[in-house]
Amino acid sequence: SLAHEHFWQALVIMNASFPSSLKQRHSTDNGATEIIDFRMQALLDLSSPQVALILAAKRILARDGHSEDSAASTKPLTLERMLQEYESYRGPHRFHPRLLVQSFYQLLSTDVMRPSADHTGGGPLQYNHLEQYQILDESTVRRMPLHLPMDIDTELGEALKQNLLECSTSLREWGRKKN
Repeated sequence: SLAHEHFWQALVIMNASFPSSLKQRHSTDNGATEIIDFRMQALLDLSSPQVALILAAKRILARDGHSEDSAASTKPLTLERMLQEYESYRGPHRFHPRLLVQSFYQLLSTDVMRPSADHTGGGPLQYNHLEQYQILDESTVRRMPLHLPMDIDTELGEALKQNLLECSTSLREWGRKKN
């Protein structure tokens, strides 16, 4: 029904958090029914520079999660850290930093990545859905704490394992490693 379609579209627009097992049935032109996983579809729609940033974030978060250094594990994810992480990629098809910054703004505008802010006075970071980043200078945006609203191990891991992301094999392999 039309209301059902609008409900699902609203969830996607808001980048609502729901189990990856929750999928929508969609009728195709030939009458067949296919299952759509919106979060996986968002990953599949990423451009190669966007994938490079997501993989850099994955490597940072994986390394920070396994770090015994408490200072490293509490450092927020930022564009600056992702760009520095991407510098470690030595594959044949490297993207210019300016293209990566533009791709980052696209990730923010599509809610694949979100600015985060600590609203609890010292507690865990909560994502901030306001679009204040659009009026900030680039150096501030590079240091802005970020939130990646996806399950890195399950969703991104599955996309990497099945070679579904639009990126080179060397970039994919680099993304699978922690350091």
